[in-house]
Amino acid sequence: LSGLTAQSQTWRSLFNGKDLNGWKQVNGPANYEVVNGELVGTAVDSPVNSFLATEEEFGDFILELEFLMDSINSGIQIRSERKENYLEGRVYGYQVEFDPTPRAWTGGIYDESRRGWIYPLEYNPFAKTAYKHKQWNHCRIEAIGNNIRVWINGIPTSHFIDDLTPKGILALQVHGIYRKEDIGLKIRWKNIRIQTKNLKPSPPERIFIANLIEARDLNAKGKGFQLIEKPSEKKVDVMYNNKLITAYLYQDSVMKPVLYPVNTLSGTPITREYPFKLKPGERADHPHQVGIWFAHEHVNGIDFWNASTAIPPKDRHRYGKIIHTRTVCAQGLASQGTLIVNTQWRTQQGKTLLAEVTTIKFSSPNEHDIVIDRTTELRAMEEAVTFLDRKDALMAIRVARELELPSEWKEKFIMPDGSITPEPIANREGTTGDYLNSNGVTGEAVFGKRAQWMRLTGTKDNQKITIALINHPENIDSPPYWLARGYGLMAANLHYRFIIREGKELDVSEIQELVNGLKQNR
Repeated sequence: LSGLTAQSQTWRSLFNGKDLNGWKQVNGPANYEVVNGELVGTAVDSPVNSFLATEEEFGDFILELEFLMDSINSGIQIRSERKENYLEGRVYGYQVEFDPTPRAWTGGIYDESRRGWIYPLEYNPFAKTAYKHKQWNHCRIEAIGNNIRVWINGIPTSHFIDDLTPKGILALQVHGIYRKEDIGLKIRWKNIRIQTKNLKPSPPERIFIANLIEARDLNAKGKGFQLIEKPSEKKVDVMYNNKLITAYLYQDSVMKPVLYPVNTLSGTPITREYPFKLKPGERADHPHQVGIWFAHEHVNGIDFWNASTAIPPKDRHRYGKIIHTRTVCAQGLASQGTLIVNTQWRTQQGKTLLAEVTTIKFSSPNEHDIVIDRTTELRAMEEAVTFLDRKDALMAIRVARELELPSEWKEKFIMPDGSITPEPIANREGTTGDYLNSNGVTGEAVFGKRAQWMRLTGTKDNQKITIALINHPENIDSPPYWLARGYGLMAANLHYRFIIREGKELDVSEIQELVNGLKQNR
């Protein structure tokens, strides 16, 4: 009890419930008043944003308040500034967004009148449900050093690192309006309190961190991870220490986004080149199996897995397309690269079955390994969606010829002159791969069996290569069944982690440590 009492004494109220003492209205003409112990802001007929700003500036702090709003955009400025020689005295700086629209970005970060969005909630889509419309909502903001973190109703919504404004005013916004019917809309605040001494940050949360400082510095140096957007080529290159690790490719001809090519740290490619290139010795099969991809064979009867330009036009109505709609974030840091993208799963007739938000994290924990973590959220759109239990799903990689298993699987091959063998043949030449699953099963016997992880080892360009695909233990129906074929396809039916190692075999104990880490860090 004594500890709780001591902590409560560190809070200081910024609103006395009686008047606007300590606050000053700036910019727009919205009406601010105190009603029944609440601070009420009311929209008036003006497109100019209004702010009720503190007379005092704050640097490091923990701020808590409650807010209830009509259908009008609002927010609270933190560490913000107002200078007569900048935009004629407009308030500018970090704003914690209050967004009652279907976009649902409450708790995101907007840099008012400066850089625009810093942390849209597409970075953290699970937080979109935190805000409760026309109810009292609780907001907590921690601004300690260069770290700024936000919670709405106890749910972490945003976390960014920046040093552009170390201190400044707080300000309550009533957004300008452009429609007569919005006149009179209100937002209410109460229980506004702050801590400025002996601050203790909350424990870390498992959400994306937008590190503006490190991203800025690394872009200047070209070190660590760099994610380079190339919209004209429909791809995002993922570089590590100026070497290409992979590219997120969303070209129309592939029918779905893929990671291609995928390289080791030294640049050894581990994915096959067909169908992009006709490399002699490779199999000319399954043109839909490209790089690393995520798809499913039966979504309301539509096949998104096997779709490719090789399908005759008369049959394409049974196949879908996964369309890249937006690159939300492409952040490169010294220790990690993060790519967040939006896609839509559409039928050939244009109906959207699913909206997808995918986060792919790239890291290199040592001189041997590249780690690729993928988390995907799918939401049904125009109708209820059913995934039937099919083997061609969900996460997969198609590896280079050298990493295939020595197999008698017959297929057509690419000849030295670029032509394709007229008939399927068996060819084991140059193949070195072997599978091992978490239950100790090896070779082609792993097919169709359940396992927590699958490892493929082989040799390419005189380098020992290990690829491990690890299922997250909290996935649905875990552990998954494995579609692992001798011809170089390794697929599992849900969060997935790829480990790609060159020069040293990834042993079983190391893989199990990674599985344990996924359990602990969910």
